[in-house]
Amino acid sequence: ELADVVLPAATWGESEGTVTNMERRVSRVRAATETSPKIKQDLDIIVAVGAAIDPELFPEPAVSPESAFDELRGLTAGTPADLSGISYDRLEAERAVRWPAPSPEAEGGYRYVEDEGWAFPTPSGRARFSTGTHDGLAEPTDDEFPLTLTTGRQADAYNTGVRSRGGETETLPMARIHPETTLEYIEAFDRGKTVISSRRGSATIAVNPDDGVPEGMVWLPIHHPAVNVLTLPVVDPESDEPNFKQCAVDVRAPQPSNPLIREGRPSADGKPASSDD
Repeated sequence: ELADVVLPAATWGESEGTVTNMERRVSRVRAATETSPKIKQDLDIIVAVGAAIDPELFPEPAVSPESAFDELRGLTAGTPADLSGISYDRLEAERAVRWPAPSPEAEGGYRYVEDEGWAFPTPSGRARFSTGTHDGLAEPTDDEFPLTLTTGRQADAYNTGVRSRGGETETLPMARIHPETTLEYIEAFDRGKTVISSRRGSATIAVNPDDGVPEGMVWLPIHHPAVNVLTLPVVDPESDEPNFKQCAVDVRAPQPSNPLIREGRPSADGKPASSDD
């Protein structure tokens, strides 16, 4: 049993329409499989909500992905992100088109601006860069937590791992630790596993010695929920970007019963206790 309630919304692999990637390239998206008539596309859900608010909100016939894209083309006409020259027929013929594309023959270049005479809207015409002042680590290492944890992506994983961790067997997050650091903490390892602890909680992990990681550092992938128990809840004062890249941790031997701990309190089911508990 996967869930108590399953909402009838199509997933990305069941959807039709277009997608625009970060290089401004628009391409067609086609459903990889047929779905039950009860399964609704995002567009169907939006139209249903709109019709419930105002029955005359959407015209007849029913809105389709192509008609929604045509409306987007019209809205962007004459703007820096002009899609008006990109039609479904053009996407069928060319597979993908970069914007700005103000006509059926035009396509945006690899660089958004190729004009050598273009300048930034500043008195000098040059970009303005600001430099930040480093005030030290928000959580430096000490005798209790002598190692630095950093996080990052790993190949074949996707964000929170809802797809890549979707197999029948739940695997532990794999830490990369320099071989010399591994030897220093060899007594804390049990058949390739150990426990990483921070001031906020603990997580059982698997270990892969990796000399590409600096000594004294532990690297963990971002895709496993347990990693979020360890990281530091502070943000950059200017951008509010969270600090997932540095916190102080220790490596400790696994215990027969080692529940995850948050804010110093073990949860009853071994999962991180929420702040509302």
